[in-house]
Formats: sequence, structure tokens, C-alpha cells
Amino acid sequence: MSSAALAARAPATGHASALFRQASFVATNAASAEPQALAATLQCPRRPGPGRVLCEAELEISEGQLVWADVLVLEAPPFARPLRTRAGSSAVVMQHERRVRIQLSLAATELGEGRLRVRGRAVRCLDGHRESPHRCAPLSAEAVALVHVGPIGTAERVGPR
Repeated sequence: MSSAALAARAPATGHASALFRQASFVATNAASAEPQALAATLQCPRRPGPGRVLCEAELEISEGQLVWADVLVLEAPPFARPLRTRAGSSAVVMQHERRVRIQLSLAATELGEGRLRVRGRAVRCLDGHRESPHRCAPLSAEAVALVHVGPIGTAERVGPR
């Protein structure tokens, strides 16, 4: 997806949104130019039975300052649907200059094991360049985690019983 198209789909609220739109037009396609500029991980702890599953996505940049971030749910298992398909600033549980952790909630209605896939989006600004004192660019990366709802050993039994 082009950076202009990504900017058009970005939420239109607040200063961070304006930065995201501005950065989208400044950078032609930062995500493809720097594939490792944003790292994303996703973790979902096992839940023993139906109920709320709390997952955490962590986004980290290699340089500069992380000024805005969110996470979009791209795919979720049918037994554990996301309560929201986008998690932004209200779901941040930890934030540093180059790293942010965002919490996602799933509603597990039955036992199962399935794949959760998300896209982390961020705006990174680099300071101290002579040509441009504040150079910002949009970045994105995907992450995948397994969602386990059920007792330990239900889907992972190996060896003789």
C-alpha cells in the first residue's frame, strides 16, 4: 500500500494523526526502503478457558524517536475475536523513546488454538540532520502469535501417554 493510501486510512484525530499524514507524503515508501526499521513482536499468554485473552504487541525502531504508533488486527481465530480491530494510544501499557507496547483484547468464546496476525504502524522522526532538522517517516511491520484457549497439554501432547 502506498504511503499516501496509508495516510488516507489513518485515523484523523490529534497531532499524531497530522504527523502521520505529513510523514506519509514526505517519505515515498519508507516501509520498503528500510524493511528492518520497525520490529514487531506479538505475545498472547495461554488462557485456561473461555474469557478475555490479553495480548501485547511490541513495536521498536532502530534509530530516532517513535512519535506515534498503533496496531491493526488483520486476522483472528473464530473462537477468539478482537474486542477492537485497532488499538492505539489508549491501549499503550509501556512507552519509551524507541519502543512501545500496546495491549489487545480478544473475547474467547470456546476452547481452541489459532493464529492472531497484526500490523504495527508507527511514525519515526530522526533529529540532527543538516538537510532537515526533523525528518519523519511512516513505518509498518507485521507480527503473528498463536492464541491458546484451553488447559495445558490439550493440543501439545507429545510422546507416549
